[in-house]
Amino acid sequence: LASHQSPPLSVMLAALGKDSDNFTAEMLLKVLGAERVGLPGRTQNGARVESLVMKRLGLPSTSIIISNGSGLFGDNQIAAAHLTRLLSAMYSDPGLQPEFVSHLAVAGIDGTLARRLLQLPAPRIVRAKTGTLDDAIALSGYVLGRTPERVFAFSVLCNGIRGKQNAARSLADQIASSIALHLWSERPGARKAEPGASATP
Repeated sequence: LASHQSPPLSVMLAALGKDSDNFTAEMLLKVLGAERVGLPGRTQNGARVESLVMKRLGLPSTSIIISNGSGLFGDNQIAAAHLTRLLSAMYSDPGLQPEFVSHLAVAGIDGTLARRLLQLPAPRIVRAKTGTLDDAIALSGYVLGRTPERVFAFSVLCNGIRGKQNAARSLADQIASSIALHLWSERPGARKAEPGASATP
């Protein structure tokens, strides 16, 4: 009786990465399950596909639990070190890097970071995804250096911070700012560092 053409994935990813839209995250996980496992789209099938991808990237799938796409409920479990490895793998793939990085919020410019990280050594150098719950704060993404190959992937996950969200968010921003100051204080031609800073207070 009717058909509906959804926006392209690139548009929907912007709503997820820049604006932290939890509904989009949950629906994309269901679509992933439908496309790779079969109809109807189910969260558990999307989670299975995600686990296979992370295993292919070398992440320890046995210690990562995905129960839903939004992260708002259930038993999702992942470590900051896992996220930095995932971010590093995405950045290292030339077929994925441009689209993946572009869907993240830009510090001081747009999305959930429009009013955060305003005092950086250069504009647009922090691209990250935020996460905010009553008892948890997250900030994961990249600090871009002076050259495309000089990049740090970072992830800050703070749990058990009910009533201290502002302090936890400030800590995450301080970590990203410290990485940026380090990268941009280096002399040209300084040694490269592997992406992968993580912290789980």
